Amino acid sequence: MKQNVQNILTFLIIFTTSCSKSDETETITIPAKEYRAEIQKYKDEIQNLKSEISKAVPVSVISGSFFCKDINSNEIYSNEPFYTLNTKFISFELKLRNLIESLNKRIYIRYVNQDGSVRTGKLSAKFENECGQTLECSYYENLESKDAEFTYSGGWGQEGYDYPSGNYTIEFWLENRELGAKKIYSKKITLNDKISE
Repeated sequence: MKQNVQNILTFLIIFTTSCSKSDETETITIPAKEYRAEIQKYKDEIQNLKSEISKAVPVSVISGSFFCKDINSNEIYSNEPFYTLNTKFISFELKLRNLIESLNKRIYIRYVNQDGSVRTGKLSAKFENECGQTLECSYYENLESKDAEFTYSGGWGQEGYDYPSGNYTIEFWLENRELGAKKIYSKKITLNDKISE
């Protein structure tokens, strides 16, 4: 792939240099038909490279935000550590880059506890990663978009369901490939902690 890009750049540099000499005594003439064929060849190569890249990494994470919510889905904190007294949900919002014209793939979300177990529920399922390992997810959805950049949000928790003190990890998988992960730290409230309402 790098060699193809290098060839394209070399051709453009040579062509630019040739054109810049047209007002001097040395003139280089390229037949129009030959020139158009050469340009089309490199355009096709660029398109093929884009297609290969989109197949390998069709979606990537640009940025992510994480929020702690109470039983009424009111946002309590958006900075770590998250405090366990009122935490019922940990939600997220991801900004994603899409290289597929019409994206329709399955996304798996894994909420991993501090002991390595995965939080599961009615929408939980098992899937295989690219190494052939079977993993369990907390839930999954179909990820659909026709935009080059779009936002995807979700969360996990339920009434009366808190997050005991410890380290948690939220993993995002696009079918069998991991998009990224976020480590979350939760702690109990003490008398020294100041909680902004």
